[in-house]
Amino acid sequence: MNTEFHIEALFAATHSVAVSVEATDWATIVMLYDALLRLKPSPVVALNRAIAVSKVDGPERGLEEILAMADASRLDEYPFYWAAQGELQTSAGRLSEARTSFERAHSVARNDAERNHLQGRIEAMAEA
Repeated sequence: MNTEFHIEALFAATHSVAVSVEATDWATIVMLYDALLRLKPSPVVALNRAIAVSKVDGPERGLEEILAMADASRLDEYPFYWAAQGELQTSAGRLSEARTSFERAHSVARNDAERNHLQGRIEAMAEA
């Protein structure tokens, strides 16, 4: 029987054998998120799945997945929801939207480390 712990172990194993982020077997990661969503559905799991989808099918597809998420409004105060959108928008060349997403992420950041990182992303958008 598979539990969320088995799936998390498979995530770790899949990431640990990859020699780089680019070489990660993202299709397997998406499949694992599909399984995790069946066992333990949550907006954060769906967000992480959308990010993995973007690694397989590109940033626009990842953004589509984020926008289609059920219960996405539960993540309005979650900085990584907005930061993920910002990263995918940046990758898709949608820099104005990315800046807005990073600003929103910054406004709900929970600590100085998050705020500093997000401020750097905002400044990078200003330079682009």
